[in-house]
Amino acid sequence: MSCGKCDEVFTQCSSLQNHVCALFPSKPYQCGHCQENFALSHELRAHVVIHQSRKPFKCGYCSRAFSGVTTLTNHIRAHTGETPFKCFKCNKEFSQCMKLHKHLKGCDFV
Repeated sequence: MSCGKCDEVFTQCSSLQNHVCALFPSKPYQCGHCQENFALSHELRAHVVIHQSRKPFKCGYCSRAFSGVTTLTNHIRAHTGETPFKCFKCNKEFSQCMKLHKHLKGCDFV
């Protein structure tokens, strides 16, 4: 998979998400289908509607299907408990980049 902004290629979704968070800290919400970035979560939700008519990405743990690979990856983490995003201030771990980004805004750990 590749970054929709700079075409850098990644072999893991988590690497792509880390890359996006570093490049676009003011727009942490990325569409899992087309990699467009948004500043606010409701902007992403409104955008995702254009992709929802097709859901080719199936969860191997349950019967749910998703329109984008990033959304599927985030969903699978609910099954596996994977938390690849870690706060550098307090070491708290998160399953999604956007949750880490939100946490960092309020983390005052010294």
